[in-house]
Amino acid sequence: MKQKLLDIWEDYIVWYLWDKPIRWLQDQRSGLYYGVRNLIRWLPFIWYDRNWASNYLLDMIAFKLDFMTDEFTRWNTYVGNEKDIKNMRRAAELLRSISNEEYEVYTHSRDFTMWDKEQREILNEAALSEKRFHAMNNECWNLIKREHRRWWD
Repeated sequence: MKQKLLDIWEDYIVWYLWDKPIRWLQDQRSGLYYGVRNLIRWLPFIWYDRNWASNYLLDMIAFKLDFMTDEFTRWNTYVGNEKDIKNMRRAAELLRSISNEEYEVYTHSRDFTMWDKEQREILNEAALSEKRFHAMNNECWNLIKREHRRWWD
């Protein structure tokens, strides 16, 4: 009976409590490394993310594209890599510009009770900023739509 209990101990308990976890950790070593690295990288975004702030989504995509650009630059694994790096950088730049509203001319900072000519200039600037937004937005999403499958293959 005592020998049988020792056999069960060796066969099952040692395997499940010692060998199996150690082997799993050895198999998951690179996954564990990249998982911890990604948690550290993404922690600021996760911490400051708010559901009502739409710019975080654009910032997150730009952040991801920046890391991908770094990896593509470091490893240079295929022909045509330079074009993809350039497109990723352009997409990230456009996403940051849209997120930071760099296209916009703030019309609310001026007084609309001034002369008619100034009012027309302000409205024209607002219309131009809206056109700039649509142009940047279209360029960004068309670039991502056209190229994203090459980036993640």
